[in-house]
Amino acid sequence: MNSKRKGSRLELEAAAVLRSIGLDARRTQQYQGLGSDGDLVVPELPIYWESKGRRSIGVYSWIEEATASARGRLPVLLCRGDRKPWLCVVEVAALPRLVEVLSGRVHQATSSAPRSEVA
Repeated sequence: MNSKRKGSRLELEAAAVLRSIGLDARRTQQYQGLGSDGDLVVPELPIYWESKGRRSIGVYSWIEEATASARGRLPVLLCRGDRKPWLCVVEVAALPRLVEVLSGRVHQATSSAPRSEVA
């Protein structure tokens, strides 16, 4: 599978994971990878959502990339290794802000977040 299709598939899967916990998430419009809104958007939340999927996870470089692109929004990284569950990564110093932003926004899901929507 080429990298563009894999990236698109992972973004759709990450959006589905966020929807499964009650957030109205969708992919953003990107032009040749130059999108400045992150990979996903949840309307009315000031969060810069970045999604990554690779065999080996480079969390620190990915969160640094998201932080540099966030332009004042809260950078949150959704990532997963091949055949592994999704992880949500945020710097500990930003955790109180994330809790504040999500407070009252997340509805209790009836099932847990999916491990993988697409094989």
